[in-house]
Amino acid sequence: QYMITLSDGTKVWLNAESSLKYPLNFQSKQRVVGLKGEGYFEVAKDATRPFKVLLSDSIEVQVLGTHFNVMSYSDEPSKEITLLEGSVRVSKIIANSQPLTATLKPGDKNVIQHLAFSIQHNIDTSATVAWKNNQFVFHDEQISFIMRQLQRWYNFETKYQLSTSDHFNATIERNEPLSKILQYLEATGKIHFKIENRIVYVLP
Repeated sequence: QYMITLSDGTKVWLNAESSLKYPLNFQSKQRVVGLKGEGYFEVAKDATRPFKVLLSDSIEVQVLGTHFNVMSYSDEPSKEITLLEGSVRVSKIIANSQPLTATLKPGDKNVIQHLAFSIQHNIDTSATVAWKNNQFVFHDEQISFIMRQLQRWYNFETKYQLSTSDHFNATIERNEPLSKILQYLEATGKIHFKIENRIVYVLP
């Protein structure tokens, strides 16, 4: 996890396995950065220079001054833009077609999957940005999603010997050892784990 202040005063927090591409100094007409992974942005207000975050798959998030979270990991089935404060406009360029666009209000989450935008309203934004506060917060999540989150932080491989539709809820500090977190999940009685050579096996 890493925090950087850009030349315009914008603050960006980066989650595990994330990277930010940015200029040393922004151009006079706009501020553009590129994100891979997950980042939380507190954008410095500047009405004369829009701030843009470029993601893969020709997706662009444009703001003037706001707080928002972008989750754009390559191993996740969807990308998510969650707005905490202000207003953002999300666009996806589609070849030979009109671009997809959505304008978000605080508490909105835009889930982008393939060529579809899905807007969720009045979400619990504290869970979305829990990583910034050094926590894992899982609300009714599948084990596959939870394991991907843990993999990025603890650097291990997951192998599944169990297929389950169970969902899990947990709030855990990220300074806990991996073994302790797996014990918490096992305490539900729904799942078990075995660790061998940095491989975590998910067992019935």
